[in-house]
Amino acid sequence: MEYQLMVEIVEKYGLPGLAIVSFINNAIPGLPPFYLTVISAYAAVSENSHWLATALYAGLGAGIGKVALFAASLYAFSRTGRGRRVKQYSAKLMESRRAKVSLAIAIFFIALLPIPDDIIYIPLAATFYNLLYFSIAVVTGKLVLVTLFYGVGRASKGLISAVLDYLLPEAPTAGYPLGAVLALVAVSLGFSLAIAAVVLAIDWTSVYTAYINQGSRAAVKSFFKEMARVASNTKTAVRDAVRTGRSLISKA
Repeated sequence: MEYQLMVEIVEKYGLPGLAIVSFINNAIPGLPPFYLTVISAYAAVSENSHWLATALYAGLGAGIGKVALFAASLYAFSRTGRGRRVKQYSAKLMESRRAKVSLAIAIFFIALLPIPDDIIYIPLAATFYNLLYFSIAVVTGKLVLVTLFYGVGRASKGLISAVLDYLLPEAPTAGYPLGAVLALVAVSLGFSLAIAAVVLAIDWTSVYTAYINQGSRAAVKSFFKEMARVASNTKTAVRDAVRTGRSLISKA
């Protein structure tokens, strides 16, 4: 689905169009998550939009799209002889509720990554993971992801306008469609990389070990401890980078 077509659907149908775009973009394997940029653009240009309504329409559309893809993959694998043998084996591995919940937590955080996550979900379907647990985890993750990108669009609205006014002072007052899209893509990409960096920096082994040994409460504490560690390391890295930059400037 082309980006321009997505924009036209949203312009014509509003929030239902946003849900359709999110569903299609997530149901077709291999597509980059263009719908996130559309959500940011919608948040930036729509004066009457509300974060909760946008999150519900786009988040549910995206989540249901992934569920549809996962269910189709489950069905396809179940039709093969090898798939049926794998199903018998994986059923033993996934007997415990703890194993199902642990994997659901991982799926939730994968759904938070603004990447083509089909490369993970389709192989996961080959293990015949529980559809209900998958659905809850992926829909919840997409709801949070969409809310974050809606916030990016709202927060960057003034910044984008200021940058465009500076770069194109003589442009018509009607707006700068191409420039706005490029600016939103840049902001969304930067935000995507930031989310990915945080998720990848967390020591998930520690969180999982705490969950297995001590339960959900200990896992939550371990998660926030990891978040604090990542924040501290990021603060130190930024401070060192600023010092290095100042040192280079003073020597120049």
